Amino acid sequence: MLGKRLRVGSPLVLSALATLVLQVLDLALLGPRPPGPQSSQVLQGISAALAGLACLQASFRSTNFARSFWRFSAGGFFFWCAAQAFGTYRVYVATIYGPATGPTLILFFFSFTPLFAVLFLSTSAGDRNRRWESYLDLLQILIVTGTIYLLFLYAPWWQLSDPEWVSRRAATVNLRNLLLSTGFIVRALTARSISQRQLYTRVGTPISLYSLGFWLGKRGVSFWSVRLGSWFDLGWTLPFLLMVVLAEGWEENTTEKEPGRSSGYVPLVLAFLLTLSLPAAAAGLRVFRGPFSAIQTLLLAGALTAVIICSFS
Repeated sequence: MLGKRLRVGSPLVLSALATLVLQVLDLALLGPRPPGPQSSQVLQGISAALAGLACLQASFRSTNFARSFWRFSAGGFFFWCAAQAFGTYRVYVATIYGPATGPTLILFFFSFTPLFAVLFLSTSAGDRNRRWESYLDLLQILIVTGTIYLLFLYAPWWQLSDPEWVSRRAATVNLRNLLLSTGFIVRALTARSISQRQLYTRVGTPISLYSLGFWLGKRGVSFWSVRLGSWFDLGWTLPFLLMVVLAEGWEENTTEKEPGRSSGYVPLVLAFLLTLSLPAAAAGLRVFRGPFSAIQTLLLAGALTAVIICSFS
């Protein structure tokens, strides 16, 4: 069970439903004709902001682990909203067309980093004396993803044509979404606490739906020449609506007893795999692109050192 009650009448749920209705009307009446795509993108950003607010409110109704969980989740949706706002301004207000590059690409690529941090939360995450562990995990995620981004994506993408660029970016984000969805499934299946299992299910379900919507949307762009302002835009809005509904329905079970055995080995295993991803990325880079440059060597060495320090701190 995802919850004992569904707060359909809450202001956030009603606002999310209204946003969805407005986007359906926008797509039906305007579609790809201006200002249809612009307003559709704005409504997507509003939906993400509402999802972040719902998660933030859920954190106010929670304690310890659940409070940290919802705050990190809120950060992910707010981050995505900021990336969407910047990207929309860049394309439609600043009239800079073409593939997203620079700050826009960086914001979108790292927007779900707080949600990745949720996968590394231990059962002691709500303890004030152990809160630094969550911050170190977040720092470690940023170091690894940032290094992989710089080594594999940032510089090589400048040499690609527009179609190749879109395809490469879509494949990269699809991989990120797949890893994130799989992580939520693993944490939900291995959680010994019912409340923790519900938490990972509540956020993991919309994230999996978002991953599916992104994949379908990019397939539409690649194979059917679909543009912004199509019905594929709902693939971003519907998951955010579901997130609002599930976050608003969250009520922590304060009477639940802590499990006798902790499932803290799962975050440790995930952190270990994250640490191994850098040597694996370096090996792949060496095989497919040849010897490292001096800058790549320094970047990789610095990242490995920082990750090891975070792992053993």
